[in-house]
Amino acid sequence: MKNFLNVLSESICLIDEAGKISFINSAFFNILGYQQNEVDFSSVVQNIFIQENEVNNSIIAYSKSGQRLKGSCQFETVHLEGINYKGCIIKWIQEDKGEFLEAFLDAIEESVSIKDLEGYYVFANQKCAKNYKTTKEAIIGQTSEAFSTVKESKRISENEAYIMRTGEKLTLERREEKAGLVNYFEITGIPLYGPNGNMKYIGIFKKNITVTKNLEHFVSESEHLFSKAKESYLYDQEIDVGSDEPLKELGNLLKYYFKTDYYDIWLYNKKEQNIYAYFKNGMLKDYKPNNFTFPMTDEMLKKYSEEEDGLIKETFEVHISDNEYIYRKEPYYLIESKIVYRGELLGILVLVYEKYPQHFYARRYLMGKICNQLALIIKNRNLTEALHCAMVTEKTLLQERAEAEKALQLERMRSEFFANLSHEFRTPLNIILSASKLLEYTLQEYPKDPEIEKYLTYICNIKQNGYRLLKLVNNLIDITQIDSGYYKMYFSNYNIIYIVEEIVDSVVNYAESNNISIIFDTEVEEEVIACDPEKIERIMLNLLSNAIKYAKLPGHINVLISLEQEYIVIAVQDNGVGIPPDKIETIFERFIQVNDLLTRPKEGSGIGLSLTKALVEMHGGNISVLSTLGEGSTFEVRLPRIQVKEEKRYTESERFGFESNLERCHVEFSDIYTF
Repeated sequence: MKNFLNVLSESICLIDEAGKISFINSAFFNILGYQQNEVDFSSVVQNIFIQENEVNNSIIAYSKSGQRLKGSCQFETVHLEGINYKGCIIKWIQEDKGEFLEAFLDAIEESVSIKDLEGYYVFANQKCAKNYKTTKEAIIGQTSEAFSTVKESKRISENEAYIMRTGEKLTLERREEKAGLVNYFEITGIPLYGPNGNMKYIGIFKKNITVTKNLEHFVSESEHLFSKAKESYLYDQEIDVGSDEPLKELGNLLKYYFKTDYYDIWLYNKKEQNIYAYFKNGMLKDYKPNNFTFPMTDEMLKKYSEEEDGLIKETFEVHISDNEYIYRKEPYYLIESKIVYRGELLGILVLVYEKYPQHFYARRYLMGKICNQLALIIKNRNLTEALHCAMVTEKTLLQERAEAEKALQLERMRSEFFANLSHEFRTPLNIILSASKLLEYTLQEYPKDPEIEKYLTYICNIKQNGYRLLKLVNNLIDITQIDSGYYKMYFSNYNIIYIVEEIVDSVVNYAESNNISIIFDTEVEEEVIACDPEKIERIMLNLLSNAIKYAKLPGHINVLISLEQEYIVIAVQDNGVGIPPDKIETIFERFIQVNDLLTRPKEGSGIGLSLTKALVEMHGGNISVLSTLGEGSTFEVRLPRIQVKEEKRYTESERFGFESNLERCHVEFSDIYTF
C-alpha cells in the first residue's frame, strides 16, 4: 500500500488513531524540498500542522527552505496492516500576496482608498469604511457623492481633476467638525500608473493630524505669551502668565487620541531635585497637592534617562507619597515618555490604562512628537513665570508685609473675640447646667409622681441642649486655635490599644440603651506610640457618636485595630445609612452636612469631622472613609508607630490613669435625640 501511495502525484499523509502523522508519501516530500531518505522523518513532521473543523480542514507546512505552504485537506479512512488510519489528501494553495497587502492596509490607522479615473471606488480599507460608517464592500463602485455633501463632492472632483491633469501628488489640510468635536486631516491624492505608464487610478491617503495641529497652536500661543512677557518686563508692566487651559485641552486630546483612562504631566525641579504633578488627571487627582512631590536624585535621573520611552509597564502599586503606596487587586498599565528640551529634562508625560493597551503601539511614534511640542510649551511657560517673578519689586514686598501685619492683627482680634465668646457662653452655660443638675437631684429625692416625672423630662431636655451648646462652643474655639496655631498638643508614649478600649467601654452602656451593640477587637494587646490621650478621646468619641447617630436599629458598631508597617489603623464600622458618593470627598470639610437642614434625621454643626481630621493630622496621621449608601460606613484612622523620648519610664497605671469621662460623653452625644 505504501509503495502505491508513493507513486501517486498527490501529496498524501496518514494519521494514526493518536492523531500523529505516521507516513507521508514521496510527492509530499518533494513539495517540501526533501528526498524521502535524506532526512529524519520526525524532524519533517514537526513542521506540519493540520487543523480540522466543521467549516474547513486545512494544513500548513514549512519547506526545507523555510517557505510557508498552505493547503486544504480531504480525509478518507485507510486500512493498512491491520490498523485504521485517517488518510489526508492535500490540495496545495498558492497564496495571493494581495491578501497580505489588503490585511496590512486594513491594520493601519489611516484611511486608504483607491478610485478609478471616473471617480468610482475600487478599494477601501477598514479605516475608510469606519469613517463612512459602512462596510468596505458597500463603498466599492460608489462615488464620493454617496458619502459627502454636494459642495464637498464638487471640491473632491476638482482635486481629482487636478491630479489627472498634472500627474502630480496633491496634499491638502481639511477641518471637520462633528458633534462639537473638531478634527484636522491631511489628505493626499497620489496618481497610480499601470504597466504601460498610463495613469490608471488615484490613491487617497487620509491622516488624522488633530493632535499635531493643536500642538502647533499651543506652542504658538506659548511663544506669543512669552514675547508679550518680555515686552511687559521692559516697560515695567504687569505680566500675563497665562493659564493651564491649553494643557487641559491638550490632555483631553491625549485622552481621546490614545484612548487612555488617565494621564498626568509631571515637571522636574532641578534645584529641589524632585518631580511634582503639574497637571493631575490620573489616579492621584483625589489626593492633596503636597503629596505629589517625589525625589529625583542625579543617580535616579541618570537611570531614568537611559530608559526607553513608550514602554508598557504593568504594576499594582499607586504611589501617593515618597514612601507610601496603595496596592490594587487588579494591575494597571503605565506608559511614560520624557519631556526634554535641548537635552534638559523638563518633565514626564504619563498615560495610564486600566486594561492592557494593545492599540498603543500603533500610535507610539506620535508620543515622542507630542513630548517635543510639550517641551516648547513648558519651556516658554517657565521663562514667562521667571520674568513674572523678577518683577516683584520692593514696593510689592512692602505691600505684602503690610497685608501680613494686617492679617496678623485681624487674627489676634479674632482670637480675642473667640476667647471672649468662650467666657460669655461658658459662664451662663455652666450656671444653667449646674442649676439643672441641682434641680434634677432634688426632684429625684421626691416620691415617684407623674408631675415630678414631667419636670424631670423638661430638665433632661434643658441639660441636653446645654451640652449641645457647650459642644459647639468647644469645637469653634478648638478650630480657631488650630487655625491660628495656638492649639497645644501634649505628646507622650502611651499604649494606644488600652486608651481606645477604655473609650469604647465608656460608650457601651449608652449605645446598648439605644439598641446598638459595640464590639471591640484588636490584632495586638499592646502598641506604645506617641499621642495625646485627650485628643485621641475627642477623635474616638466623635467617630462613635456619628456611628450611633446614623445607625439603623438594631445597630451594630465594630471598632477594629490592626497594624501596618508604619501605621496603626483604628477602624470604626457601622451598619448605618451610609454616605452618598458625591458627598464622600466633602465630609471632612468645615460646616459640611451630608443632609439638608430640613431633611436630615440628626442634629450637628458640621464641625466634628473637620476637627477630627485636624487632630489626626496633628498626630502625623490621616483619616479616610469607605461607605456604601444604605449599608454603612467605615472610618479608618492611621496613626504613625513612633515614640518620643521620655526621661522616665512610667508604669501603665502611672502613665495613663484613664477613667470613663461621663461628662464628656454627655457633651459629645448631646446632638443625638431619643424620642
